[in-house]
Amino acid sequence: MSQRTDTLEELKVKLDILIKNYNNLQHCKETAEILKKENEELKKQYETLKTASAFTNNPQSIKDTKLYISRLIREIDKCIALLSA
Repeated sequence: MSQRTDTLEELKVKLDILIKNYNNLQHCKETAEILKKENEELKKQYETLKTASAFTNNPQSIKDTKLYISRLIREIDKCIALLSA
């Protein structure tokens, strides 16, 4: 009987550890989702800032602006080609 009680207690301890690990995993998963959304938002903000800085009157950024506009035109051309197909 004592052996059965010991086994039962050991099982309870392991089950408690498993529940704690599961709860920690759920918390990490929620945190990862929040960070993923924040990362996407920051990427959008970065692109917005990059676009805004491309159109400044800074002589140093004229080359960057031309490259950016060329890239946009290429993307638009690809979209038009896909729509035409």
